Amino acid sequence: MNDLRFVIYLYSYGPPTIVAAEGVSCTELVEQGPPVVRMNGVSKVYNEYSNVVHALQSVSLEVNDGDFVAITGPSGSGKSTLLNIMGCLDRPSSGKVMIDGRDTAAMSDRDLSILRGRKIGFVFQGSNIIPHLTVLENVMLPGILQKRPMAKLRERATQLLELTGIVHRATHKGIHLSGGEQQRVAIARALINDPVMILADEPTGALDSVGAGELMRLLVGLNKQRHITTVMVTHESKLASYAQRSIQLRDGQVMHGPNIGW
Repeated sequence: MNDLRFVIYLYSYGPPTIVAAEGVSCTELVEQGPPVVRMNGVSKVYNEYSNVVHALQSVSLEVNDGDFVAITGPSGSGKSTLLNIMGCLDRPSSGKVMIDGRDTAAMSDRDLSILRGRKIGFVFQGSNIIPHLTVLENVMLPGILQKRPMAKLRERATQLLELTGIVHRATHKGIHLSGGEQQRVAIARALINDPVMILADEPTGALDSVGAGELMRLLVGLNKQRHITTVMVTHESKLASYAQRSIQLRDGQVMHGPNIGW
């Protein structure tokens, strides 16, 4: 899946070939109120070439409004699987997942797409910036997919580019940006639909140490000053220290201990 189709998938009402229907009210689909995420006994099992893989095993956790949570653990511990389930990109094999007060198990695939597109912002290791679109157009894209009014959308995108310190590149094509600049654009894009949380999967993975530090300070500032709930996957303890708390995974299970878990 190329970058454009992937962004359409994240923020539209369904698979890339489906056009969003009009007249659907977000308040009809998502109840307001904390916690933003509640998981109870969540497991995920994959069957790969006759091998059973327990990616997650009875994970229970909460993420409250305004939290900045780091999910840590070694490679293969289930971090990305957990984030994908939080982001309504995958369903658990068992257990309950509540996102912003809504039981995802009771939702159709289409309703999950609406929830994801309107309530969750995504930042990945690869920025998925569309190279032939301008910076402003990249940020506006999720709002366009949600059929928001163009004038207000352009104004909001410009505000977010100012907030993330990249407004001076608004008219530049995505292909002309550095890695750090692309991630700033990705953060602005993640915020365009005013989500209840940002999910960031190894957002500094493609950056050098200087760029990583700058990006982390931006995420922390948005969390503290704008009260933006953030869940970040990382395997680096230094980056995890930027978060308010950490949830450590090992072999698909939450490890409990001092300053670990919830």
